[in-house]
Amino acid sequence: MPPRKKKPAILPEATEIGRVYTTHEVAELLKVSYRTVQEWIRTGKLPAVRYGRLFRVRAEDLAKFGQATRRST
Repeated sequence: MPPRKKKPAILPEATEIGRVYTTHEVAELLKVSYRTVQEWIRTGKLPAVRYGRLFRVRAEDLAKFGQATRRST
């Protein structure tokens, strides 16, 4: 029997683009609910990439969001 082929990865390699976070991980880091994170994504306050039905937030975008939020308060 021939060896099975690996399925292609859904997410790009972390070393290529940097770390990506789920909405739940972002919520834990920022100490808010995941629904708040989803609202920020929906309104465009927090940039995110959609993979199928799931959103992922790049570490660079999360850092920029955090800096912008600190400046506005």
